Formats: sequence, structure tokens, C-alpha cells
Amino acid sequence: MKRSSTGFKALLAVIMCIVLSVPRIHVDASTQKQMAMRAYKIWLGRPTVCVLKRGSKYRRSNTYSTSKAGDVKFALAYIDNDGIPELIISTNVGDTPLYGILTYKNGRISRVYNSDGRFMFSGYYNRTGCFLEKYNFHDYIGGRRCDTYNNYYIKMGSSTFNTLLIAHRFKRNYSNPYKLVNDEYTIVSKSRVTNRSEFIRYMSNVTKGKSLSKVTFYRNTSANRNKILK
Repeated sequence: MKRSSTGFKALLAVIMCIVLSVPRIHVDASTQKQMAMRAYKIWLGRPTVCVLKRGSKYRRSNTYSTSKAGDVKFALAYIDNDGIPELIISTNVGDTPLYGILTYKNGRISRVYNSDGRFMFSGYYNRTGCFLEKYNFHDYIGGRRCDTYNNYYIKMGSSTFNTLLIAHRFKRNYSNPYKLVNDEYTIVSKSRVTNRSEFIRYMSNVTKGKSLSKVTFYRNTSANRNKILK
């Protein structure tokens, strides 16, 4: 009888452990997101904000310092699949657009991407680790053409979005934007130019067939931080 009672207690203990562990997983994930929101709110509430890493070069020869918090805009995006949204921050230094991507991991905010002063954040593919940045260049002299560069980055086995998948460059006649002058896709990992059909297949595989999601940037005010970062 004693042996049976001991076995029953052991079984009950195992069941209790399983039952208690199920809600804990959910609470931990939710808590991590709440901690991230609080950390982002505090970070953006400082008098100055580093949109890029301090000392970074942009437009090749310029060195970034800091930005006034009031000159910064922010957005949230679930770029990767860890359940914690990335914080996208942007500003302008003169006529140069700058942006950076931050995330929250292991109890602290870390920077996962710096722009170079030419491209701007253009969207992301929800929870795939892939995002798009775009740069428009207007050539008013050489035949009045407009060049557009699209860079598709992805986070692959790393804490940063440092893997450029595809560089897409196309030219349009400036006086007739619907007339395509040149259309070029380069799969960077394979160091070769490809065509549109392969580009579509490649990106469909990377993004799991998801469409590009846009973000809304908000002015870095106390009211917006309290409204969005919660």
C-alpha cells in the first residue's frame, strides 16, 4: 500500500510540473515583449538619440555623432520571428536620410543594422528576417533617367541583419516613368546577375510567399511613445 501511495505521489508531482510549465512559456514571451517596450521607451526618451552607431560613416566621408530626440521618428516591425518587435529609428541630417534598426535581447537593446546615408527603410516581410531598403537616384544630365536601387537584407544565423541577398537596380526614363530603360537583379550570395523570374522564385522562398509590409513612423514625442510602445 505504501509503495502504491509513493508511486501516486510521484505521478502527481510529474503532472503538476507539466501543468505549471505550460502557462510559464506564454508569460515569459509576453514579459520579454513588455520589457522591450519599456526599454525602447526609456531609450527614446533621452535628450539625444543615436540613430546610427556613434562614429559611423555615412555618405562615405561624413561621421555621425548623435541626433536630438525630437528630430527622430520611430516605428515597430516584427522582422524576425523571436516575438519581440524591432525598433526602427530614422532622422535627416541636412538632406541625408539616416535610419537604424534595434532589437531587445538578453535584457538589453542592441543595434542590428546601420544605414549608409543613401538608402531608406522601405518595408519588411513579417517574421521572416528579411527587409527591404530603397534608394532613388535622379540623373538629370545623362538622358534624364531615374535610377532606383533595392537592397534585400536578411538575418541569417547572426545577431545582425548583415547579409545582402539581392541587389535590384532599374532605370526609368525621367520624362516617362513607365518606360523601363534597364532592369538588373544580382544575387549577391552567388555573385551573379539573374532575371526577374528567378528573382521572384528566390524571394518567394526566402519570404515564404509573404507580401511586403510597410511601417508607420511616429514623431518621437512622449505621447507617441506611451501610445505605441506598450
